[in-house]
Amino acid sequence: MPSDPRELDILLADYEMLREDERSFVAHLVQAFAIAIAIVALLGGLVAKEFLESDSGDVLARIPDGALIAAPLLPLTLFVYLLSLGPSTILRAYYGRHLERRIRELVQQSTPPMPSLFELTVGVNRLSRGASAVRLLLGFMMVLVLIVFCTIALLMLLNVENLALKLMVIPFYVFVVTVLVWETVRLNTRGRELFEKQVQQLRIDSADSLKPREKLEGRGIVSYLILPRPGDIAKWLFFPAGAAIAILSGSSSAPLWRILVMMVILELLLYSARYQINDIRGISEDIKSPQAQLRGRLPVRNWRGEDSQETAIWSSLAVVGLRVYLAFALATIFGADMIRWTAIAAAAILISAGLYEGLRGIERLTYVRSPNALQLHPKARNAGWALIYFVGAGYAIRIVLGLCAVPSPIGALQFVLFGGYAHFLGIVFVSMTWALEGVSFLSKRPVSSIPPVYSQTVLEKPHLLLLSRSLPWRTGRRYALTPISAAPAASSLQGFIDPVPRAAKMLEPRRWKWMQLFSAWSLSAAAAGACAGALLTFSWAPESWEPWLIGPASGAACSLLVFPYLIRRIIPATLISLIIFAGIQVSLALSYAQHSLNRLEWTLVASGITGWVTLTAVTVMFLPMTYEKIVTFVPQIAAAARTIATRACALLIGHSATATIIPSEPDKEMPSAKGWPNG
Repeated sequence: MPSDPRELDILLADYEMLREDERSFVAHLVQAFAIAIAIVALLGGLVAKEFLESDSGDVLARIPDGALIAAPLLPLTLFVYLLSLGPSTILRAYYGRHLERRIRELVQQSTPPMPSLFELTVGVNRLSRGASAVRLLLGFMMVLVLIVFCTIALLMLLNVENLALKLMVIPFYVFVVTVLVWETVRLNTRGRELFEKQVQQLRIDSADSLKPREKLEGRGIVSYLILPRPGDIAKWLFFPAGAAIAILSGSSSAPLWRILVMMVILELLLYSARYQINDIRGISEDIKSPQAQLRGRLPVRNWRGEDSQETAIWSSLAVVGLRVYLAFALATIFGADMIRWTAIAAAAILISAGLYEGLRGIERLTYVRSPNALQLHPKARNAGWALIYFVGAGYAIRIVLGLCAVPSPIGALQFVLFGGYAHFLGIVFVSMTWALEGVSFLSKRPVSSIPPVYSQTVLEKPHLLLLSRSLPWRTGRRYALTPISAAPAASSLQGFIDPVPRAAKMLEPRRWKWMQLFSAWSLSAAAAGACAGALLTFSWAPESWEPWLIGPASGAACSLLVFPYLIRRIIPATLISLIIFAGIQVSLALSYAQHSLNRLEWTLVASGITGWVTLTAVTVMFLPMTYEKIVTFVPQIAAAARTIATRACALLIGHSATATIIPSEPDKEMPSAKGWPNG
């Protein structure tokens, strides 16, 4: 007997309403499906009529573009509406089955039990295990209707005369039809999973408060999909710099809009898609990173704060495909030259991404094969060093594509020098960033006299360990690796922390040793300085061999002089290196320049000087930087812009009204580095 005598009456009343709702729903479903089929038939008749009456072979030529684009939306909207009813149908069926079983238990029905209407109906109609004839017939009809609709819609869209509109609406229809088919199959084959998931979610929601949820920290998935790497916006300067050099060096010029379109294709579409693939491949490592929130990689938590890696990955892959399509669609609108340039850019990015991910794959594979190791495997070490010296390829690709964007008299060797400079400048920046990121894998020990240790997870990224051990405070000689199980607990030691407040001492000039000349950033800075000096040599004496020794050598030596190896104070070292470099180049110009410089040579002079000054400025600004400041550079700029806008708004409408429409953000506490030992 039921614990509550009224339970059976309540369940019977619920069951009666469920049956009535089922009958109304079926009638509604049949009507909507009939209307959709009728619209598809009307569109098919329209296409057939225009095809028969067309003399020139241009089918649907008399129909406006807007009508051709909007017509397939009518049946498609009904199909999507029918799909939206699918989850309700699945939940109603499974709820009815549970309801019938509970009623049978309460009435204590004898064996064998009476068959359940809902169970019989679901068993016949569902695609996963229904009757063979019904299942095949239903699947055949659904596929047939889909083929007819897609054929009619494709024929209409292909006859749209406006190329831009055609390229915009085709991916929209492809996306909607793909989701429609995918969700239809999923609902008809995974109904049990849907019902169980909704029941579990209902239990969670029942215990949840109805108050508004607090905003989760970190980036959301929408923000990420729009711009995956906001911290890498500085890289966007290399392409326009290359285009500017090409324009200044030759007599031809390119419209500004063309350069902007190329920049959108390269950075916002192609390279953003490449970054998304990189984040998908490294999603497990990014989750375990001590600075996962600061890094801002692919978000794996939804608005409820629940783990949703599958949804995040599929969403990111869909946007990757959309970005690649939009890149070539946008290039198609602007002609064959833009298509050719886009294809070259995509091929270069694909090759560099393949090499990069191949090296990262070697690093990951060695870690997977020996997860308990406490030292680097030789293959991982070699792959790590190769990755370090390859990572600047993206910078070189950008500046070379900028040089190719406009016809110019720049020669092959000059292309190599420009690309080499950008490549090595990129290594300087990335290697220092990676070194500081590697430091974030250090963890304090319970006893303050024991130096910190690396978490074993750093072996998943050997390049970080190799670079962080090259820092002046000799991390590699003092700090060893420790197994994950032996690392300090997050509750007692605040987990892994970034030694942000230690930045000044970590890069303290008095700790720099001559052996650090062989670090990745030092060697790359010397190579970049040599490329800048070689560009100047082209202008002073392209045919004499002495300047080709003095010019690049002076650029390399003066670039190294900025680092606090010899002169311990950074500002005096920078001024001295600048004076020496300028003096040598002026001497070469006075000694070997035999004619007035032409437009190309003046451009090379300006490029060489700007390149060397940029390299020096990057080095000087980077020395006191921390990993947190690097990865939050763009958010800090956004915060500054917000502050300026808030103050300007306060001047116009007052502080009270401003505080209402622009609420202030709470201050976030930064982790403390108290207790870190001196280097």
